[in-house]
Amino acid sequence: MPKLYFPFFFFFYLFSIISCLCPPGFQLINQNKCLKLFPTSLKHLEAELTCTSYGGTLVNINNAIDNRAVSNLAASTSATSIWIGTFCFSSRDISTCYNDNGAGNLTYTNFAPGFPNVGQGYGGCVSMQTSGPTAGKWISSPCEMAGMPFVCEVPATVAEKICFNGGSKMVSIHSKREIDYIREIYKDSEVTNQITLGAFSYDSDVFNWVDSSRWNFDYFDPLDMSFGDCLGMDLSEEPNSGMWTRVNCSTSNYFLCKRKIA
Repeated sequence: MPKLYFPFFFFFYLFSIISCLCPPGFQLINQNKCLKLFPTSLKHLEAELTCTSYGGTLVNINNAIDNRAVSNLAASTSATSIWIGTFCFSSRDISTCYNDNGAGNLTYTNFAPGFPNVGQGYGGCVSMQTSGPTAGKWISSPCEMAGMPFVCEVPATVAEKICFNGGSKMVSIHSKREIDYIREIYKDSEVTNQITLGAFSYDSDVFNWVDSSRWNFDYFDPLDMSFGDCLGMDLSEEPNSGMWTRVNCSTSNYFLCKRKIA
């Protein structure tokens, strides 16, 4: 029998952990945020709806490190400002400003002097300056203005961050041989039920690998009636072991990382 060769190094974690994923196209920033810059200029509500379609919000900024990261990300566009996920109801009173994620009052702000200012033609929406001496500063902007680029945020979670810190991605699978190989990895381990794979669904029908590799193989259980935006792989001794089922992304589970061999 010919030997199987995989140009990847697999390593797995024998502990339970929440395993939601960064969707394809989003990048892990500061090991705690999945962000994506949209260079198209949209009105504030249109930008919010775009982020919502990805299961996220306009970016919420909670500390100076994240503010700098968002500013640097936005600097790649020629726009002078971007929408962020903050709204204020009163002028010069940050206690009336809130993040889009429903977390309550702001714990960090970086408003330019004189802001927030919801009057004088400004408005309650908040944008970040991305160029010049005020780069990274926040100002008030009218929500219905012609439009500007924006940054969306979806939750970054522990499993993807652990793989990222190891220079890898959560596992993608492209053949039945890889499924058999992964089953062999776990054969003598304490993991006898399921692992979470590196796949995420934008909607009810389409999955993508978080490592941006092609979706050219699937092994879904045809009898699966479960719901969820992540995928689990069965590791039991049943005849259909290795088949994939939908799982809730917030469910604690084991997972596998995969790194290409240099």
